[in-house]
Amino acid sequence: MRYLGKKSVSQVVSKWLSILWYGSMAGAALILIGVFVANRNLEGFGLTIRGGLKIRVSPEYITPGFDYKKYFGLLLLSVLFMIPLYMAAIYQLRGLFREFVRNRPFNKENARRIRIVGWCVMASWLVDNVLGAALSWTIARNVQVPGVELSTNLFPRLTGLFLGLIIMVLSEVFAEAARIKEEQDLTI
Repeated sequence: MRYLGKKSVSQVVSKWLSILWYGSMAGAALILIGVFVANRNLEGFGLTIRGGLKIRVSPEYITPGFDYKKYFGLLLLSVLFMIPLYMAAIYQLRGLFREFVRNRPFNKENARRIRIVGWCVMASWLVDNVLGAALSWTIARNVQVPGVELSTNLFPRLTGLFLGLIIMVLSEVFAEAARIKEEQDLTI
């Protein structure tokens, strides 16, 4: 199985990234429209917890005077921060895999692209943890279900940060490989 060049895994991934790029633009628009529509039709609210657990909270279990607009404001803020980060990462990955298909993996531009992806991953980690904690705290503070205790864990999940740091190291490996390749090309 080939990983670089035409008719390779890189070419398949490149095509999927292009599909994801255009699908994400349409998806981003639909998400924003959905947030605004949901903001107008509020009777209780629902949330989905990582792992797929869906919870729908009826209005009688929500603290009287709870301002739904603040909750949806935090949700909208989260979406407005995350969509550009995801789109930037996908855009850079598209360029990276185009170069892989052209059999040019080690160049300065690819190292830059990988570095940008690393920054996007770490920034999305930060946004996810900060706004996720704010959303969790808001829900735990304003929803009271008899027999159920809601609390928040404000300790950040470190997986995204760790992944971002690994990607940053890989960008430096690609930069060094590009430098070595440049020197080699000059000596021939």
